[in-house]
Amino acid sequence: MKPKIETKFPITDHNYQSVALGGCSGSRAHLAGPSFRSISRDYFKNEAPQDFLGEALFFVAIVLTTAVPLTSGAYVLAHFIAAIGAV
Repeated sequence: MKPKIETKFPITDHNYQSVALGGCSGSRAHLAGPSFRSISRDYFKNEAPQDFLGEALFFVAIVLTTAVPLTSGAYVLAHFIAAIGAV
């Protein structure tokens, strides 16, 4: 015979009525402020040109730093393939 499991449910209020909020609706809020487009336009006009040169030089440094090991690896791989083919 299976054991009988008792479950206790929470006491509920059957007379519950929701409260109507008069000033609330599901529409968007009307906030006065600059749009995302105007913020980004202002950024690209004023701040981005100042940072561009520094970021471009940093990018060139990264490319040069990675070019040396990649070139060396390709050179070694070419010699390895030539050595295997010669056998």
